[in-house]
Amino acid sequence: MTIPIRKLSLIVTAALFACGWVLLALSETSYKVSFSSVLEVWGDLVRDVDSIGLTLTRVSDEQEMEFGNSIAKEFEPQIVHDQKLQKYVDEIGNSLVKNVQRKGCLRSAFMRQIIEFA
Repeated sequence: MTIPIRKLSLIVTAALFACGWVLLALSETSYKVSFSSVLEVWGDLVRDVDSIGLTLTRVSDEQEMEFGNSIAKEFEPQIVHDQKLQKYVDEIGNSLVKNVQRKGCLRSAFMRQIIEFA
């Protein structure tokens, strides 16, 4: 009476799984696992999924410059004449420039001055 290889491999796999489960259940651990571990794994998963979307929606430096220039035409006259608004924009620009990774995107002389200042 021979046991087919497929059936034998299934029995061996089930036996190994059962032995592993029993050893795990009987073992004593010296550390506690908290829910924060699950949250860290979930955060890693979300970050990896987001990176796919960022890769698919990436725009070139030239396209980003075109977007910035079109927005600048609308707001620059307003900023130049309002000193309070100018100061506010300068503060935000200075804090953002520290984290700029795409150095090729300089919108105007105004932004170049902020970047050089930082």
